[in-house]
Amino acid sequence: MERKQLAIPWGCHVVSEDGWSGRLQGAYLAPRSQQISHILVRRGFPGRPQQAKLENARQDADGTLLLPSQKQDTAAPARGSVPFTAKTVIHCSGGDSLPLCGLILDRLRLHVEYLLVGTDGDTRAVPMRQVDKAASGSPSVAMTQADIETLPIFRPDAEAQGNALAALAQADLTGDTLLAVHVQVVDGTAYLTGNVRLPVQKEDAEKAVASAKGVLTVQSAVATDWDLSIAIAQAMAENGLMRQGLVTVKSSLGRVVLSGHLATQEIVEQAVAVAAGVAGVRSVAQEIQVRPMPVPEPAAVAETP
Repeated sequence: MERKQLAIPWGCHVVSEDGWSGRLQGAYLAPRSQQISHILVRRGFPGRPQQAKLENARQDADGTLLLPSQKQDTAAPARGSVPFTAKTVIHCSGGDSLPLCGLILDRLRLHVEYLLVGTDGDTRAVPMRQVDKAASGSPSVAMTQADIETLPIFRPDAEAQGNALAALAQADLTGDTLLAVHVQVVDGTAYLTGNVRLPVQKEDAEKAVASAKGVLTVQSAVATDWDLSIAIAQAMAENGLMRQGLVTVKSSLGRVVLSGHLATQEIVEQAVAVAAGVAGVRSVAQEIQVRPMPVPEPAAVAETP
């Protein structure tokens, strides 16, 4: 799944195609484009942090930032660019202030989507729609510190993935209700797929993953057996198959069995293909009998005296 964001917390590992590596120390907001044009990287001790262009950067699941080759004529931010570093503080409602710990950017536009704000050792992701005066270098939010502490906690995707899997396992009290649920975390979004038997089990899976550290949002495509049975029956009706006989649908964690009767073997094969094409179906077996449709007898014609 393609990444749409760059997460750049201070201290993350930075590697360049030029062969050097270091740790992220800060970033520069360009005054006109409102993009993060350059970052500040410490490449060793002692020594001052150096500037590097962020355009066309990529990121591994573990958070390592991969930079293209750096040219000397592009290594400096534009005049008037606003620096963000560990010394930058976020001013909250009520007079509190919290340190800025990094940024989450749109990968293509390099616009800031979240500020990463540190609270009690955990880094929270504050949406930019809540932030004022970012371009001044002194951001403020219309939120109290207590409000910020209720926001999702940021973690690199690899760590968030492990946390989400652990949360699923802990929520599976019997050890077999959520085994067919799969999760993939990309850019802090947990994508859930797979199968469960009951709607309440789907809700349990979604709530468990949403509680995992590093998961900012959840998008669920988990299918319940009831939903699959209804969806398959509707798909068959839309394809006119129900006019060719009677089909009963039974699903067990996405493994579907079709029974009943249809007019021809060709229609049976069509029914199997329609069922297999429904999202969430893992396999299809059929026990359908071939039973030709009865031919209606011609209507009797009354004799004329």
